[in-house]
Amino acid sequence: MMSTVGISGMSSLTALGVLNVETEKKIFQGDTGIAVSPPLECLGLDSKKAARVESFVPEAFDDSAAYCRLPRAFQFAVYVVSQALVDAGLSIGALDPERTGVFYGTGLAAISDVERFYQPIVKGGLPKGSPLVFPNTTSSVGCGLVSIKCKARGKTVALSTGGVAGIQGIEMAKLCLETGELDTAIVVGTDELCETVFKAYYYTRMLARRTSYDEEKCRPFNKRSNGIIIGEGAAALILEREESVLRRNRKLRSMVLGTASANHCMGVYSRRSGIGKGTGLAICAALNEAEIRPESVDLIVGAGNGNRYLDLSEEGGIRTTFGERTDHIPVIVPSAIFGETVGPGSILGAICGTLMLERQKPIPMSSLDPSEYDAGLKLNMNSEEVRLSTILVNGSSFYGETASLVLGRSM
Repeated sequence: MMSTVGISGMSSLTALGVLNVETEKKIFQGDTGIAVSPPLECLGLDSKKAARVESFVPEAFDDSAAYCRLPRAFQFAVYVVSQALVDAGLSIGALDPERTGVFYGTGLAAISDVERFYQPIVKGGLPKGSPLVFPNTTSSVGCGLVSIKCKARGKTVALSTGGVAGIQGIEMAKLCLETGELDTAIVVGTDELCETVFKAYYYTRMLARRTSYDEEKCRPFNKRSNGIIIGEGAAALILEREESVLRRNRKLRSMVLGTASANHCMGVYSRRSGIGKGTGLAICAALNEAEIRPESVDLIVGAGNGNRYLDLSEEGGIRTTFGERTDHIPVIVPSAIFGETVGPGSILGAICGTLMLERQKPIPMSSLDPSEYDAGLKLNMNSEEVRLSTILVNGSSFYGETASLVLGRSM
């Protein structure tokens, strides 16, 4: 019989702050970290809103020169992993290095140090490049940093697949735990927001923007949406087999029942009749692995972020899978709370799903205007206690990938 794998610890650092009792309270009140950002407002663009991490002081966690020199995204990642281990009741010294693995996901995590390294070279030639900055110019460095910090010498994988990287990391970690290759798996996602990233999203017309007739808003699954609102931060999960957690007189926070990933195949499924096929394949495969029928899903944590094509594709996949029941399944969207954080996005989805399973209470999308959702999914506005046993979490990437995760309530 295959071992049950689940989430034993978790942590996040977002615009709402570090995941703690106070942050959880904000989440279940329907608060959002999206706001007008003074540094971005100074750029003079039509997009001024973002979900920025404002309260994190790196020196308060680790005042070493090596840590303080790291890009913010890498600082975020190391920090949330340390907090997730504490939440799981584990310490670095208690981990078996050979049987601990790291699965690290991001989109553009190292972009600030890419800038720092190449700008002097452009101005003064190759000798002006800093050897101290150069190691931080690749996304995979973050995976190595977390592995070194945790003394993890098991499988380490860096995934730069953006919004699906978290679920893909969970998928790999689950397999390694089920086959006995690992005893502990650390899944972490991170991305940072800097001026270059903001401008890149803006000039490729991906950001929501204020116009003479419309407001800059987060509008997932909405025909009126004109783009995303970007965020930043990090999120981490500790995955273990249930028997390992029980030996420490603890229990899993939620069970990982099934995972799968596919591709939107934008070129193949460009016609409206085919849109959503990639998402539908991932959802069905995850449900099949979990041995769960569509009617058993109580709530969906959507990847919807306001990008019209991605939202339409996800909605199409959900409708293909759930049929007429689609209009009755409550949906929550983490992007309305944390912004589109990219790398940590689907891990934040798993954290939201786990919190709802523990509390038996859905997160209300109070920051969204229900009158605007006449043709989309049923976004949850309710905060009353309900019965939640199985939750579907979706991830979506600007690169075409899609992924799904089925979470079950821990008994």
